[in-house]
Order: sequence, then structure tokens, then C-alpha cells
Amino acid sequence: MAAEITMIPESDLTIPPGEFLAEELEARGMTQLDLARRMGRPPQLVSGIVQGHKAITAVTALELADVLGLAAQFWQRLEEDYRLALARAAKQDAIEEDKERLREFPVKKMQDLGWLPKGTGRTERVSMLRQYFAVAALDRVSSTPAMAAFRATGRPAKKRGALAAWLRKGELLAEQESPPGPFSASQFRSVLTETRRLTAAPPQEAVPAVRELWRYAGVQLFFVPELPGVGVNGCTRWLASDHALVQVNLRWKWADILWFTLFHEAHHVLRHRLKKVYAPGFDEEDEEAAEAFARDRLIPPDAWRTFVERAGLFTDPVVEEFAQAQGISPGVVVGRLHHQGLVPRSQLNGLRVQWEWDA
Repeated sequence: MAAEITMIPESDLTIPPGEFLAEELEARGMTQLDLARRMGRPPQLVSGIVQGHKAITAVTALELADVLGLAAQFWQRLEEDYRLALARAAKQDAIEEDKERLREFPVKKMQDLGWLPKGTGRTERVSMLRQYFAVAALDRVSSTPAMAAFRATGRPAKKRGALAAWLRKGELLAEQESPPGPFSASQFRSVLTETRRLTAAPPQEAVPAVRELWRYAGVQLFFVPELPGVGVNGCTRWLASDHALVQVNLRWKWADILWFTLFHEAHHVLRHRLKKVYAPGFDEEDEEAAEAFARDRLIPPDAWRTFVERAGLFTDPVVEEFAQAQGISPGVVVGRLHHQGLVPRSQLNGLRVQWEWDA
């Protein structure tokens, strides 16, 4: 007569199959060695099951059914439920660990920006962040391609979390729109000439125009709001072999700093074609080259040298006249004067423009 299938109700209790097997052997007055001989298996197998070191396989379940009279499905279900309970416990432990990591991420600011749904429960926030970063646990965020290449060593965990969240937003924005055509260095260099002219335009005109220009040359450009502690103004990545992703923010709000950042990132686009992240801290020598590129593309060296030598006093009219002759924003000129220490940072700020994010 076929053995009856014993049903085991689902439970979160972790019941090791080996514990049940040991009790069953004791009730029958059978030793582990007796069972092993009857099954024709090594004693180490039965001992391993009893101690929880070995799982009950389909073959073992069939043999246990023959010897002990309990259906193979019973043993398989017992093993499956046990493993599932262990997995649930491990998952809960991981959630508890991730709850402690929540403080590393600016969740409230991300919610205010609409990057994350509203939610106050810690478990809920863990789930939202995991989905945002597309990771199974928050300790994997540091291993994502952007963060692994960024070299964020020395940064406090909270700042690393802000940086990771900001970088991830650029990736998500890139995924939401169709990729641009293949990158063309010659087209991009031409585009930079027009980008320079746009420094004098208001943001509502300049932002969409420069995004479209860069996209035409094979570069996705996104203006991504900064997060507290993000620590960078811009970042360049090659997410695919034929087009680049650049993201910038308004970290200091001054438009001239934003334009300088754009040309700084343009250097990385032109110089690098590897699928890596190029941002402050990646390569100090390369960063210096990027700064020189941005400085000289915005204001040609010869023109700047002549201006500094002949200007005398750097007054508003003098700066405005030079900027108009160059076809750029006066703020860009003031920013350069401030940076080189030719004018105190408290002066000429009336010629600079601050940009704000739309509400």
C-alpha cells in the first residue's frame, strides 16, 4: 500500500529536517547507522542531514520514503520549507542591516525632489532605495559601476550615499529617453562654439538649447539637482561605446560656475572613450587639463592676456565691453577674475547671474 502524503502547513518557524529525522529514528528505535545501511548510503550522509549540514535531495527523499514509510513529497516539502524559512530569516537580517544604512542616504531630500515616493517607515524606505539603485542590498551600492569607478575613498558614508544617489539619477534619466546618435568629436567641437555663445542667454533658453546641441553630437546632457553632501559639480560617463552621459548641477548657483563645469566635462568627453566615470578625484593630472580646457575655450588665452594687460581697473563697463566683444556672458569674465585673484570676490557680482531650479 502506498504511503500517505503528510501535509505540513506553511510556517515561519525554522524546523530543521534533520531534527525531525532524529526524532523519527528515536521513536522507531533505529540508529543513524541502521538507517544508512538500509538506504545503502554512507553514514556521513545521514549524520550530515541530522546535523543540518546536508540537504535532503530528491534521491534521498525517495530512499527515506522506502525505509521510513513517509512519502518522498513529505521529506521534500520539509526541506523546502526549512530552506525557505532560512531565506526569510536571512532577508529580514539584511533588511535590519539596511535600516542602519538609511542614514547614509539623503532620503528626505530625494523624496522632496520626487526621486523617491513618499514614505516614512524604515522598511519601506529600504525597499524604495533598493529599487532606486537596483540592488538587492544597500551595501551593494558602493559596487555599482559609477561608484566603483569614482574613487570615493576618504568620503564619509553619508557623502558617498549622496554622491551615489546623484550619479544614479543621471543613469535613470538617460534610460528614460532614447539614446542619441553615435558620438562625433568633430561635431562636438563645433557644438562647443555654439554652447559658448549660450552663456549669455537666460536659462529657459540656454538649458534646452545646449541639451539639444550636445545630443546632436552624441552626448546626453542632464541638469540634475544637487543633493546635500554630493561634493561635485559635474560628471562624465560612457555608458555605451558610442555615446556619453554628462550630468551637472547648480551646486553653487552661479551660472558662470555651471558653464565652466560644462566645458570641463566636455574635455572628458573629447579625451576619454572608456566606460568609466570621469569626475574630481579620478585623475588629478587629467582634472588640471580639463580646467585648462574649460578656461581657454571660454576665453581664448591671447584675448584674456590682452584684456588683463590693458584693462587697468576692472569696472563693470570694462568687463561688459570685453564680454560683448567675446560673445560671452559678463559673469564668465567676472568668475575668471575672481578665480585668478585679480578682483576680490566681493566685487563685480552684479554682473554674475544665479540660477535656481524650477519648483
